Amino acid sequence: MQEFEQWFTEQVAPGEKRLLPGAVCLAGTKDDVFYSKCFGTKSVNPESPLSKEPLTPDTTMWIASCTKLLTSLCILKLVESGLVNLDDDVAETGLPELKNKPILTGFDDNDDPIYKPSSTKITLRLMLSHQSGIGYGFFQPPLIKFITTQAKKSGKPPLDGGDVRSIFDLPLLSEPGTQWAYGCNLEWAGLLLNRKTGKTLHQYMDEHIWQPLGMKTTTFRLEQRDDIKNARADMTLRVPDVGTIVPSPTRYWPDETKDDMGGGGITGSPADYMKLLQAILRNDGTLAKPETIDMLFEPQLSQPVVETMHNLLYNFKDVEALSTNLPKSANVTHTLGGMLNQEAVVGDVFGNGGRRRSKGTLNWGGLPNLMWTIDREAGVVLFYGSQILPPGDGPSIDAFRRFEEAVYKGLGEKAAL
Repeated sequence: MQEFEQWFTEQVAPGEKRLLPGAVCLAGTKDDVFYSKCFGTKSVNPESPLSKEPLTPDTTMWIASCTKLLTSLCILKLVESGLVNLDDDVAETGLPELKNKPILTGFDDNDDPIYKPSSTKITLRLMLSHQSGIGYGFFQPPLIKFITTQAKKSGKPPLDGGDVRSIFDLPLLSEPGTQWAYGCNLEWAGLLLNRKTGKTLHQYMDEHIWQPLGMKTTTFRLEQRDDIKNARADMTLRVPDVGTIVPSPTRYWPDETKDDMGGGGITGSPADYMKLLQAILRNDGTLAKPETIDMLFEPQLSQPVVETMHNLLYNFKDVEALSTNLPKSANVTHTLGGMLNQEAVVGDVFGNGGRRRSKGTLNWGGLPNLMWTIDREAGVVLFYGSQILPPGDGPSIDAFRRFEEAVYKGLGEKAAL
């Protein structure tokens, strides 16, 4: 790891050429964390006292879409208990808001949306694997245009309300089950859980995940946890087209929302998240039945849908962002828990680097450039925690690739002894 550590130390050195604010890099087995190294500081703002404080595994961060793994696990626990079925129509079983959702096909000359009806039910299976046709209003261009034009016509701020129904009441992008599209599926799934159990997503996770694993610095309710709030790293921004990093004028995510957002609402520490990854790798019944945990790793996409996923991931100007820097040879698909590479990974999308994760590794990440992996074949989990915008930051993705390769090189060297 020496070469990797030397490289990262150079990238976080203070000054105009500083490439990264810092990151928490953790690697573990099912039983222990065998690598824990933190680089950089909690802030790049020289006027902030946090610029003198080093990042630690207990530094808290907005983990954004790393939240999705926890929400998916909660939904599978509902399946395990018989409260929901993966293949039922969610519009009939708790989410009437999704009944007869139209498909957005374009806009007329007045920028009014053009729709066509959908004919396929939306199920939890399709939602957890991002095949439902549901998108994100900040991500896909048609939905961005839909939101901005509707806001202009109504005179109301876009995405106003702070709750799932107000923020994510959007038309579909495609017929359910026909395309892969990253969207607000887990936010809606969290609302379904609330209606089925009578508990908020925060309460359910606390009872079924956080308390059993001792995750004491993880929350949806930041306004109720000054300790977690005060332990946060600042957000950093990479200046477009220039590449320098500066203090971000916004944290991007509000400190308080009406609903617990199952797709991205958690603030927590890398140390806590590692407990989750290790528990999933252990699969000893603490979180759910072993067969329930196995479901997180089962591919869900048909080959035609896989092709739509690959088309999106690899025909994109920032190809390393959506593909999480995995080469096409990784043959990725989507499961109920995240992205899964169906072949072993060597190098990145540009042909750089060496051995990485094994075939069948589950992974995902979070908007401010957080990344995680669960490699059951090698018995290794990785977590890379940072707070830098925009998402898909090239230097951050490259840093994670270097971290991953260094870990697997060490594993290979150890196995050769």
